Amino acid sequence: MKLQKANGESQIKAQAQLNGGNIGMCLCLLYCLCILSACSNTRYLPDGKSLYVDSDVEIKSKHKVKNKSTLTAELNSFSSIRPNKRMLGLVRTRLSIFNRYQNDTSGIGAWLFENYAEEPVYMDSTLIGRSSESMSRFLFDRGYFYNKVSYTSETKKRKTSVVYKVELNEPYTIRKVIFPADTADAVTQLVRKNKEATKLKRGNNFSEQVLQEEMNRIAYDIRNRGYYDFAGRSFIHFNVDSTAKDRQLDVYVELKQPKDTIHQKYRIDTIRMYPEYFDRKEKAYFADTTIVEGVEYISSGSNRFKPEVLIETILIRRGWTYSQKNYELAINHLLELGVFKYVNIRFEKIPNTQLLNCYIYLTPNKVMSAAAEFEINNRSGSALASSLLGTAVTLSFQNRNSFRGAESFNFNIYSGVEWGNNINQSRRNLSVIDISGEFNLKIPRFVSPIQLNNISRYYLPITNISLGLGYIQGFESYRLNTYNFAFGYDWRESKEQRHIYNPFVISFIDFQEVLNPDLEQSLAQNAFLRKSFENRFIIGSNYAFIYTNQTVDKFRNFTFFKGNIDLSGNVFYAVKSLVKPLFPNSNTTDFLRWPYSRYVRLDADWRYYYYFPNTNVLVSRMYFGIGIPYGETENVLPFVKQFYIGGPNSLRAFPLRSIGPGDLPSGVWIDGESPNYYKFDAFDRTGEFKLEANLEYRFNMGGYFKGAFFGDMGNIWLIRQGEDQIGTFKVKNFINDLAIGVGYGLRLDFSYFILRVDLATPVRDPRRPAGQRWIFDPHPASAPWWQPNYLNLNLAVGYPF
Repeated sequence: MKLQKANGESQIKAQAQLNGGNIGMCLCLLYCLCILSACSNTRYLPDGKSLYVDSDVEIKSKHKVKNKSTLTAELNSFSSIRPNKRMLGLVRTRLSIFNRYQNDTSGIGAWLFENYAEEPVYMDSTLIGRSSESMSRFLFDRGYFYNKVSYTSETKKRKTSVVYKVELNEPYTIRKVIFPADTADAVTQLVRKNKEATKLKRGNNFSEQVLQEEMNRIAYDIRNRGYYDFAGRSFIHFNVDSTAKDRQLDVYVELKQPKDTIHQKYRIDTIRMYPEYFDRKEKAYFADTTIVEGVEYISSGSNRFKPEVLIETILIRRGWTYSQKNYELAINHLLELGVFKYVNIRFEKIPNTQLLNCYIYLTPNKVMSAAAEFEINNRSGSALASSLLGTAVTLSFQNRNSFRGAESFNFNIYSGVEWGNNINQSRRNLSVIDISGEFNLKIPRFVSPIQLNNISRYYLPITNISLGLGYIQGFESYRLNTYNFAFGYDWRESKEQRHIYNPFVISFIDFQEVLNPDLEQSLAQNAFLRKSFENRFIIGSNYAFIYTNQTVDKFRNFTFFKGNIDLSGNVFYAVKSLVKPLFPNSNTTDFLRWPYSRYVRLDADWRYYYYFPNTNVLVSRMYFGIGIPYGETENVLPFVKQFYIGGPNSLRAFPLRSIGPGDLPSGVWIDGESPNYYKFDAFDRTGEFKLEANLEYRFNMGGYFKGAFFGDMGNIWLIRQGEDQIGTFKVKNFINDLAIGVGYGLRLDFSYFILRVDLATPVRDPRRPAGQRWIFDPHPASAPWWQPNYLNLNLAVGYPF
């Protein structure tokens, strides 16, 4: 497990897969905990008191209620009394701790009471009555003007449950919205011009919440057009006419004028920026003033920042009309640079004018930081080692302002080792050494020899430059070096759309030596695997498009999509072909005497998040990936570009790289046309085509605990047509090749990180012989599904998708 803390945010990184044989102990501990907490808490209650345990809302109406489940959940949120929390949604552990240890003054009991105890929640009819009144007011605000909310309670064994009974008539709806009549007033004209964007929709239920949203929308539009001191509550009013028939309302939007004047439109006059602002600094400290693009850049003269970089970031200029949006973007952009701890922008009206002075106060952040991280990990092994236990250290250094223009330079060194039990030996041997280093430079602007147009000025673009070196030695497999370089851009087109384009990507994988006779034999017998392990240059470019309409802090349905295209070798091949007449002895398929790869690789990841009224969420995901190699000598993808499946973020019922390609069986594969055979390990189980589908239902269990039921399905295939047809994608065998797994997950959600444990079992295993692939066969040919070997426990951080 790796614990990292940087910039005040803690992250835990961990990933492990454990054999099902260890599960019994976990279940036993959980059972004991439940027994400890399940003892009756009611015997500690004072006389005449009962424990409040639950509430429900029942809605009755003669008419169809729109979004009834959502309305029920909203009404439940107005309950003024909450029952004691349940651990894992089952037992009131905190209440048990309170009852058992409330008189302890020392020892473990006192510590538990101090940190985890929760006082009992008693049934209180006064609070229940207030809850009923709050629900009634809420319904009135939602257009149910004539509603009735009552409640009943039932007590059994000194435990009380409450049912709120809600009686609804048909709600009032909006018939039409009337905006102010057209006049010469500029503000009125703005409101009329943007009236199509109104949130008051004909036919919708009347709602005071929507009225407030409409007020905010109008005020924001007006403030964006220069009306600095326009306040919605002061100048926007709604009159509602209920004289229409059939429970319909007409809403009139009215604009008020300030007393003895009209709304004033303001422009920016003087702009002063203080890039080294500290409250305790004397005015004499800010002695150096530079004028850049009309902005007074006032500093100590230390040249800590380049003035033109900071000023280019803000969308505020002298003579420009005031804009609320530009003001907010200026704050966001300055904070996104990462070099300022606090950003404060203040405007002051110049008396008797329509001008504003702007003052920008920036408090610098620490420029340099260093961190050390320690990691312990455990992962499933391969045909060479049954399991791998490892440890690693990562040293990192960051300079947030490398060249005085908020350029962020990061340098990381990773060093790790893993030990494994050899299949033929009982002792644990050193198996893997992994050493790598990475340099990364992020520049908060486009660095390009050509002018890039159609880029939104509302979002900061990033230029990324990275260089990486790596060395891996598997003492029982192989030794290799890796070299990577990338140059590209990261920018947003809008709030929903993001682009990542790397026009220059160069990688070289140098397989220096094969150290294991079995792997060497496998390479000799399997052309696909052998070509995967050849030394290759990857010279190309890649592009990613990301779309999401997720809203912050709102439980609303949303979609996520990410598509990638990776091209290698095309431009380089074209250039070498053009210059070949000048160098007739050169080879168009080589670069620096090594072959380079030519391929196109596409993948797409689509997800949809559906939120239930109780904030539980159903997540569906589809993944598609395909890689097509081509060229004079290339007929397989480079190993690092091939697809694999399984593990804690994929098919969780199967260990990483343990499935595929196709219906490739486990253990030994015997060539269908010869007696030759070889053993498969994780390196063989890769492919050129991948399909995966996931469905996960996530629900709250109380406190930090959340649970999930999930199902995963998919596989990988080869798309080449060689002498060995096994593992190749065929439409007629597509369904039979699918691996399917189901499971249950427990998550600890601490907001700043999520620790996830998923227990899964296969339902369908394509590695098994035909006719025996469904694990729940009533007459299984092998061990039943519930035995330990059919359970896979995954430990990871964050959600899988």
